[in-house]
Amino acid sequence: MALVTDIEFPALAKDLSNSLLDLHNNTDLNHVEGDIVLAGCHIRTLKNAEQQVNHLAAEVLAQIFLYLDALQLMEDASDILNASVEKTKTLYAAAHACRQWRHVVFSTPNLWNHIHIRHPSDPVAVRSLILSGNLPLTLYLVGYHGNDAFKPVKEHFHRLEHLHICSDDLEELDDNPLLSTTQWDTPLLKRIEIIEYKYYRHDFLPVIGLSSMRSLERVKLSTYALPQGLQIANLRSLVLLNQNADDQNSPGPHKGFNEFLPVLASSPLLEELALTLSGTQYGRFSDSPEFAQNPVHLPHLQSLALRCTGTFADDATLFFLACIRIFDTASRYVSVNTMDFEWSISLDRLLSIGRLDFASTPRTIRKLRLVTPGRAVNGGRGHCFMLTPDTVTYTSNIGFTDLLETSALGSVEEFSLITHEHHPSIEDLQVLFNALPALRRISVSEDMRDPAMVHRLGHVLGMNTDGISCPLLEGIEVLHYPASGDPDDFPKSEDDALAADGSMVALLCEERMTKGYPIGKVTIERCREEHVGWLKETVKEVLSTKRWKGYPGGYHEQSVLGEMTERTRNLT
Repeated sequence: MALVTDIEFPALAKDLSNSLLDLHNNTDLNHVEGDIVLAGCHIRTLKNAEQQVNHLAAEVLAQIFLYLDALQLMEDASDILNASVEKTKTLYAAAHACRQWRHVVFSTPNLWNHIHIRHPSDPVAVRSLILSGNLPLTLYLVGYHGNDAFKPVKEHFHRLEHLHICSDDLEELDDNPLLSTTQWDTPLLKRIEIIEYKYYRHDFLPVIGLSSMRSLERVKLSTYALPQGLQIANLRSLVLLNQNADDQNSPGPHKGFNEFLPVLASSPLLEELALTLSGTQYGRFSDSPEFAQNPVHLPHLQSLALRCTGTFADDATLFFLACIRIFDTASRYVSVNTMDFEWSISLDRLLSIGRLDFASTPRTIRKLRLVTPGRAVNGGRGHCFMLTPDTVTYTSNIGFTDLLETSALGSVEEFSLITHEHHPSIEDLQVLFNALPALRRISVSEDMRDPAMVHRLGHVLGMNTDGISCPLLEGIEVLHYPASGDPDDFPKSEDDALAADGSMVALLCEERMTKGYPIGKVTIERCREEHVGWLKETVKEVLSTKRWKGYPGGYHEQSVLGEMTERTRNLT
C-alpha cells in the first residue's frame, strides 16, 4: 500500500503508510479513517486558534457578532422580513466557521433575544427562545397566524420587553385572545407596536387593553384604539394612526382629537405625540370644556404631529391645539385634508396656539419654506404646516395676508419655494417679501422649461417701481424641479440637453446693482453658457450646477415634501 492509485505518499506520511500495510479489512480501515478525520478537525482548530482574531476574548467576539444581528440594527419596521433572513444567514455562517466561533455564537444570549416568529412552530424561534436565556425579549410577528400566533412564546411573556406586530389586515387579529392583556403577564413590556401595512376602513375600532402594562413607555397603534380611562404614567411616546372619528363604538358626538386628552393628562412625561384622524366630514363634534379651561400641560413634549381628514378637519385640529400647552422648543407637524383650497387656520395661530409660556419670547425663525400648491390627496387638498427649531414649512393655501399679522417671520434670513404650478401670484409674492425684511438668501425650485415663478421674482425683487424689496438679499438659487415631481421626469444624466434660461435673473441682478443693492452669489441649475457670462458682469460668484435621476446628492425638494407628513405615515 505504498502507492494509492499510483500516487506515492508524501515523505511525512511514510510512517503512517507503512503501518497501514498491516490493515487488511474494511473495518480496521474505517476506524483509521475516522481517526484521521478527527485529527484533521483538531488540526484545523489549532490552526484557527493561531489566527489573530481568535486571540480576542470570547466577550469581545460576542460584541462583534452583535453587528451580525440585522434585527437589532433595523431602522424601518418594513424591513423585518429581510432583516430576519439576514440575521439567520450570517449567524449560522459564523457558527460554521470554527469551533470557537460556534461556541461564542450559541453561548451568547443577547444574540438571540430579538426573535422573528415566522409561524407558530417556527424552529428558529423556538431555538432562539432557549438560547436567549433569561434576557428580555423583542418579538416580531409579521402577517396573520391565527389564534396560536403567540404559541411559541406564551410561557415567556414575563420576559417580553418589545412587541412588534405587522399585518396586512388587523381585522384578522381581532379574535386573537392574546391581544387582550387580561391573559398577559408582561411586567417588563416597554414598547408595543401594532401596524397595518394596508389600511382598510374599519367602522369599529378594535380596542386593545393596556392597563396591566406597568412599564410601558412607547405605544404605536394603527387602527387599534386605546381603552377609555387608560392611565400610563411612564409613557414617553404615543403614536395612534388611522383613528376614526365616526367609530360606532363611540356613541354621540365625537370629540375629534380631544378624545385622547384624558390619556395625555395622565402622561406628563410624554416626549412624542402623533395622531391621525379620519371621518370628520359630518362635524359631529362636542367640545371639551374641562380641558379648554384647564389645558393639558406637556412640558417634556419634543414632537407633536397631527393629521386629520374631512370637511371639519380644521376645527378638530384647532379644538385640540387649544386644549394643550407645550413649550416653543417642541416641533409641530400639522396636516389636514379637506375639500377646501384655502386653509382656515392662519399661520399666526399655527405658530402661537398651545404655547406653554406666553410670557416668554417666541422662538426665532431663520428659515421659511413654501410648498405650493397643496397637493391633492384623496380628492381633497392637502394643507401642511411644519415648525422645527428655526424653520417654518407650509403650503401656500394658508392666506398670504396672514404673513402681515405675525412678527414671527421678521428674522427670516433664508426662503425656499418649491412650486408645481403658476402660484403664488405677483401680488402674493409682494406681500410675502414685505413680511421678510431680513431676507438674505432665496432658493426657487420649479420646472425650468416653464420658469414663470422666476419671472415673477424678477419683477418683485428687481423691477418693482415701488422700491427695492428685501434690501439685504445677497444670494439667489434657481433649481430645476419637474412640475410632476416624478423621478422619471428628472434629467436622465449629467449630459442631459436641458438648458435653463437665466436671462430674467441676470436682468434682476443688473437692476439691483443699478439701485445699489447688488447680489453677491447666483446659482442656476443647467444655466445656458451665454447667460452665465452675462451674470458674471454684475455678480461676484456665479455657479451652474447639475442634478439628474440617480444624482448622488439627491433632490432636497423630495426630502422637504416627505418631512411634512413623515411622522403620521403608517410605517416609520
